[in-house]
Amino acid sequence: MKKKISLTSLIMIVCFSIVCLFGCGTNEKAQTENETEKINDSTLGTWQSVKANIENSEFTMEELETMGEADMIDFQLIFKDGGQCVIIEAGDYVETLKWTETESGVNVGETIMDREGKYLTMEYDEAIVYFEKISDSQTVPSEELSKSTEAEKDTTESEKAVDNQMGIDFMTAMDEYEAFFDEYVIFMKEYNSSADQSALIYEYQDYVEQYAETMEAMSSFDTSGLTEEELAYYTEVNARIVEKLAEIETD
Repeated sequence: MKKKISLTSLIMIVCFSIVCLFGCGTNEKAQTENETEKINDSTLGTWQSVKANIENSEFTMEELETMGEADMIDFQLIFKDGGQCVIIEAGDYVETLKWTETESGVNVGETIMDREGKYLTMEYDEAIVYFEKISDSQTVPSEELSKSTEAEKDTTESEKAVDNQMGIDFMTAMDEYEAFFDEYVIFMKEYNSSADQSALIYEYQDYVEQYAETMEAMSSFDTSGLTEEELAYYTEVNARIVEKLAEIETD
C-alpha cells in the first residue's frame, strides 16, 4: 500500500529544494569570486623578465647579457592595485598601461600575457619572454622614474651648450667654417675658369653639398647666448666670408 504525501509535506520539500539550489549557486559564485580575488592578489607586485624563447631555443638573461642582447628583453612590470601596470625597459621608465585579469593570464594594454606555471609569458618581436614575480611590492623605484628625467635634462643641457657654442669651442667652430669657405672660393674660381667643367663635376657637387651644410650650421647659431667678445668675432668672421664669396661673382 502506497503512503500518501500530504500537501504540507510536498510544499516543504519544494521549498527545501529551492533553498538548496540557490544556496549552492551562491556558494559557487562566492567561491569563484574568491578564486578571482586570489588570482588578482597573486598578480599584484613586481615581475621581472628572466628568460626568453628565441626560435625554439631558451636563453636565460645571463646568456643574453653575454650575447649582448639582454636589453632587447630586459623588462620589469609592476602590477598595481586599481588596474595600472608600470612598464620599465632596460632600467628606464616607459609608460603606464591599464591591466586586466583574464582566464588564461592578464592583458596589459593590448598585449596578451598567458600564465605558464609561475610565469607570465609575452610575445615580443620574434621571442617569447618569461616573467617571474620577484616581489609583492607595487612601488616604482624612484631611481627608475628619475632616469628619464635626468636623461632629458642632460640632453637639453648638451643641446644648449652646442647651440650657444661658448668659449674655445665656439672660436674653433668659426675658424673651421671660415677655412671651408677659403677652400670653396678657391675651387669655385678654378671651376668657373675651367674650359672643361665636366672634369670637375664631382668635386663641384661635393662642395655644393658642403656649402649647404655649412650655411645651415652657421644660421642655426643662437647668438643670444654669446658673450660680447664672441658676438664680435661671429660678426667679423661672417663679414669676411661674405667678402670672399663676393670674389666668386666678380671673377
